[in-house]
Amino acid sequence: MAHINNKGIWERANKIIQAWAEAAKEASFGGVTYVAFESQWEKSGAARKVIELAELQRELAAKGRDREDAALQEFCRWVVDGVKADPAFGPNSPLYRAMGYVPYDERSSGLTRKETAAEEPADAAPDPDPTAEAA
Repeated sequence: MAHINNKGIWERANKIIQAWAEAAKEASFGGVTYVAFESQWEKSGAARKVIELAELQRELAAKGRDREDAALQEFCRWVVDGVKADPAFGPNSPLYRAMGYVPYDERSSGLTRKETAAEEPADAAPDPDPTAEAA
């Protein structure tokens, strides 16, 4: 089936059915009667309503998932804090590492020092002056 651009078809079909109903309801155009066109128009409208309901259900489901994920995040925080506080495990335990965290005794301090510019070796040739003309 060919790809159909649905952006304006519904609005166009609404104008067509309204004008047809007002001006020439008994006439048929292109071998299509008003009744046949109206039947197809109603099927299209019903399909649009199904999509609209599905989109609303998806939105509601996504909001529900987000609420549950927020609660799960809080549970995760409680469990990890519990592992860190438990004397049998603690923040340096293999369990803490298995949960995806870096044990405290393996963390780096976070301190960084800016590197000073390395001095050039004495035997290195100086850079030529780019402004000097070659003779």
